[in-house]
Amino acid sequence: MDFFDKMAASVERQWRGYDYDERAFPAIAEAALVEFSPASHVKPAAVIDALLFEGALPLQSHDLAFGQPRIFVHAHPRFHIEVICWMDTTAYIHDHAFSGAFQVLAGSSVHSCFEFQRRERVNSEFVLGDVRLVRSELLRAGDTHTIVAGPAYIHG
Repeated sequence: MDFFDKMAASVERQWRGYDYDERAFPAIAEAALVEFSPASHVKPAAVIDALLFEGALPLQSHDLAFGQPRIFVHAHPRFHIEVICWMDTTAYIHDHAFSGAFQVLAGSSVHSCFEFQRRERVNSEFVLGDVRLVRSELLRAGDTHTIVAGPAYIHG
């Protein structure tokens, strides 16, 4: 989709100016979402049409565990842009293995942030602990947040 291609070109240009420093990416991604404002310019139906009828989107992931559906609208060797739909549920509590940003394209969602206090490390991939709610807010179309990789940003 041309809209997301233009946004991605802007992100790539700005990020290149930081020599692709991963620490700079979340702020660049968030600024692009605010500047381009997909919520003001893209209708969810247009994304679905592009996926089903136009054949203009990148190869789609077969990972159906996140999103209802998860639609890749731009693929770049260093990052991608996706539209994640939630029809009748919300995202489970999670953190991320990547950094970036997100914007609510349409509708609304209750967004909650959490802290995790580790009690015991079972192994390198499994820890036990307590999750504590830090805050909740109602997100509406256009609301934008950065995503920081790791346990510093646990949300649902």
